[in-house]
Amino acid sequence: MDATAEVLAVEWGEGEDAATPESEIDIPVHPVAALFPMLSGAELDDLAADIKANGLLNPVVLDVNGQLIDGRNRWVGCKRAGVEPRKTTLNGHDPVAFILSQNVARRHLTKGQQAMTIALARKNRAARFSNESAALLYGVSEDRISRANVVVRFAEDLTEPVLSGAMQLDPAYDEARRRKEAAESEEARFNRLQSASPELAAMVAEGQISLAAALVELSERRAQEEERKRKAREYQRMLTEQWDTVLSHLDPRNIDPEEYAQQWLEIDGTLLGRSYDFSATRARVAAQVLLRYAELKEAEQNG
Repeated sequence: MDATAEVLAVEWGEGEDAATPESEIDIPVHPVAALFPMLSGAELDDLAADIKANGLLNPVVLDVNGQLIDGRNRWVGCKRAGVEPRKTTLNGHDPVAFILSQNVARRHLTKGQQAMTIALARKNRAARFSNESAALLYGVSEDRISRANVVVRFAEDLTEPVLSGAMQLDPAYDEARRRKEAAESEEARFNRLQSASPELAAMVAEGQISLAAALVELSERRAQEEERKRKAREYQRMLTEQWDTVLSHLDPRNIDPEEYAQQWLEIDGTLLGRSYDFSATRARVAAQVLLRYAELKEAEQNG
């Protein structure tokens, strides 16, 4: 750092209290241009010293809306040097394509940083191109762009570390893939819950209970239902055995039904001390149930 740069460094501050380069830009910046990391404070001081000594050689570029699309470092260098930046406007060209062409290939960025910049440009819908066309245009492999797309979608908090160089793309991709698998697994579990119990799924969607708690509740409900069915089957088995016994006793076989009924009446008269409801109405209803059961059983057996 030369003497002029040292003076500028003192003027603009150093350490934790120094202004960030981005905060020194007092005009709107295109969101894709803002993706690229700026020079360090010391490098900007050197640039400011050069501009102060030699003037701004290349103007900053604005789009038709007045957004800065190229020259953020030069803008800050001019501000620090006390020089009014010269401006030019990009007319008749795609600003995103211009930004990427000016920055992706020429900057000292890793392939991971380049891929992340392309993925973020697409995520913001500022750029519309396929992985294949981006790979051809900017010399970044389709695989790396695809990995960056996964990070943008499932681990957006890791995009900034990749852009700044604090984290490599591959470990960020591994974490994003892990989150993706977890998210897909959770989605599948929610879909199963939705199918089994729309009521519980609605409670999860509304934030009343967690998905885990809803699945526990569903499991308990299913266990209770299985127990209810088991008891019902046991009761049905007992009834079937009793019905078989009753039918065996009531079947008159070769005896006239009228005579057989008289015999039962005589037996009933000997059962002293107990009262039974053998009303005709009750017997008629029971006979209807038994008859319908027999019909359904026959139909089931006959297929």
